[in-house]
Amino acid sequence: MNDADLSDAELTKARDLGAATYLSAYVHLMARNLGVDDRDHQGINAMAGALVEPVNLATEAAFRALMNDRRGSDEVMEKLRDVLSTLP
Repeated sequence: MNDADLSDAELTKARDLGAATYLSAYVHLMARNLGVDDRDHQGINAMAGALVEPVNLATEAAFRALMNDRRGSDEVMEKLRDVLSTLP
């Protein structure tokens, strides 16, 4: 089976699980690099969860730019700015 055989719902779930795994590791490493105690797994996971939407939007903006969809990229960047402004 390849990605073309998966439904949109399956691809969305795979994307979000992959992003959560990546971001959890990223947040742990960033916390350690900044000298922050990363043993609070619930807090780390909450931060990683909060980053999923911004990372998805940034990825979409970059993809649209690669596809020469400047208008679409600009629109997604505006959404990204809005989401970032709501982060604690």
